[in-house]
Amino acid sequence: ATMLAGAIKLETPGTVVNPGRMEARHISIKAHRIDNDHKLMRADQSLDLQAWNATSTLTNKGGVLFSRENVTIQGFGEVEAAAGTVLA
Repeated sequence: ATMLAGAIKLETPGTVVNPGRMEARHISIKAHRIDNDHKLMRADQSLDLQAWNATSTLTNKGGVLFSRENVTIQGFGEVEAAAGTVLA
């Protein structure tokens, strides 16, 4: 599955699971859990991932978080990123 857009903005106290590939000019996600395992999140200008609270989790095992300009990852109590890649 692919999600393509000019901008993607998601806010939830629950979980956001990348359906396979998320691509947009700007991606902003604030959630309790963000799952990007073995998936691609690509933003042309900004990729902003924020924790819902201090117990929030970001998983990027085998995944790629990419932005041509800025990547911000903020506030997560746990980050699981075995074999994952973050590029800016």
